[in-house]
Amino acid sequence: MKTTFKTVVILLLTMTFLSCSKEDNSNKNPEQNPLDEYLEIAGFENEYPSLPGLGFYELGFTFKPLVNGNINSIVLNLPNSKENVRVTIWNLETESIVFQDVFDVTIAESSVVFPVNSITLQENKEYIISMNSDQSYINSFNLFNPVNANYPIVIEDIQILNTRSNAGTNQVLPATISLNSYAGNCSFNFQKS
Repeated sequence: MKTTFKTVVILLLTMTFLSCSKEDNSNKNPEQNPLDEYLEIAGFENEYPSLPGLGFYELGFTFKPLVNGNINSIVLNLPNSKENVRVTIWNLETESIVFQDVFDVTIAESSVVFPVNSITLQENKEYIISMNSDQSYINSFNLFNPVNANYPIVIEDIQILNTRSNAGTNQVLPATISLNSYAGNCSFNFQKS
């Protein structure tokens, strides 16, 4: 009887210790989504939906993680619900695709989170996240007083370097760089390793 009691106590203490260890790790490295703070720091004065009929664009931004980590989910915010929104994460140096998937955004005007298998990112390596869609939000400065955002913009462990775009539906690395607007509202949740 004493042996059984000791075994049960040891098991309970072990389980308690293990569950506390897991909680501590998740609190040390919370997920980070840089988009909202980026838009605020950049100082864009206007956000409006893209006009219908302008066609499809590959829209996104160039970023660099300042630490090793993982993307655990993709975040999309569109003015209308939309099926088959392609999201791609590119390695800028090699112009290769690190991640690509298609998502159905069923809720308009709200950030929708899509969990993904962990995407490993390396510290100080440049990446682009982009979405291909015929609708997006456009964030810009006053058209009568155009200025550039002060890049790079650092949000926690992510540095945003510029915004990117290309016209069309082809899956091509977005090459057009902009410093005075951002179209897309496509982002991610990043967690430091």
